[in-house]
Order: sequence, then C-alpha cells, then structure tokens
Amino acid sequence: MKRNPFNLVWKTLILSLLVIGSTSCSKDNDNDDPKVEVNNELTYKGQTYDLNIGAFNDYGFEDGYSNIEFSIFHLVSESDPIIPVFLYLDLYSTNQDIESGTYRFYDGETDVDGNTFSDSYLVRNYYWQEDKGDEVATIAGGTVKLSRDGENFKFEFDLVTDKNEKIQGSYGGKFEDITGQISAKRIGLPNIKTR
Repeated sequence: MKRNPFNLVWKTLILSLLVIGSTSCSKDNDNDDPKVEVNNELTYKGQTYDLNIGAFNDYGFEDGYSNIEFSIFHLVSESDPIIPVFLYLDLYSTNQDIESGTYRFYDGETDVDGNTFSDSYLVRNYYWQEDKGDEVATIAGGTVKLSRDGENFKFEFDLVTDKNEKIQGSYGGKFEDITGQISAKRIGLPNIKTR
C-alpha cells in the first residue's frame, strides 16, 4: 500500500532534521553482507545529486513480513525551500528484522520470497512547503543492496523507473529513526503536484 511521505508529519520531520543537521558516515561492521561501497550520491537522467540525510520508519514484523520505509535525500540549508532529490524506498523481509542483503523489486504480480521492495519513487526538486515537485518518478524495477549495523545503513541502488530511466547511486551513515514521530496509520500517496 502506498503511503504519503509528503503530509504534514513528513514536513515536520524535515524541519526537525534541519535542526539536527546532516548525518555523518559511520564505521562499518566487518561482517556486513553484501559489501556496499558508498559515494553519498545519486545519478538520474545524467545528473548527479549529493545525498546527506537518511531517515527510517520501522513498522515492525506483521503478517510474516518486517517493513521499513527509508528516505534518503539532500538538504541544502535550513532556509532553502527545495530538496533537490528525495528517494523513498519501502523494504520488506520475511525475517523478523530488515537485515543486510539484496532486495529485489516486487510488482505484486510475481511470487518473490525473501527481501523485496515496492511502492518506491524519486522526487526531483521537491518544494516541501508546498507539496510540489518538478518530477515524481515511480520505481518499477531494480535492486537495492543493504548493509546494516543497528541504525547505521549503507545502500547501493540500481533502479529503473516506469519510464525506463535509471536511478543509480549509494548512501551510507547513521539514519534518523523517525518511527516514534510518524503515525503507524498507513496513508495513501497523493498525486503530488508538479510545477
């Protein structure tokens, strides 16, 4: 089920992350699997964007799956109303916790066991105060490699949109746990206005 990361709660989260400041990379556990190299950037349509913030919302284990939503984005400054790039990934695992491994896109039509992701997208030039973006690209395929050590995550993603555009990149560091700040109620994703 799609959720709305652009509602008032997410705006409040973005404001609180502005106060906290950007996250920093952390030392990794030697036993991470798979090995993930991070550059803290994302490439889409020939343009490369820096990434400097990560947050997650953990829904826990229910109906045989654990579910965590991840937001990876770039904040320019506290006064800038635009988030240049915002990547939203919705990961599922049959394990009790989301853990290190490779996650494959699940379209709801094929039987996939193990680590999957779905209902994910990228927003370019998100005007978070107005709920407007220059572009919303729906993820329709690809893989996400994840290495986890507590709240420290490393992502390497190779994604394809529903318009066959590639999204590639990586990000790593301590992610802000926003589970307590986000309502457990799942909200449908609206049609985000485009500028």
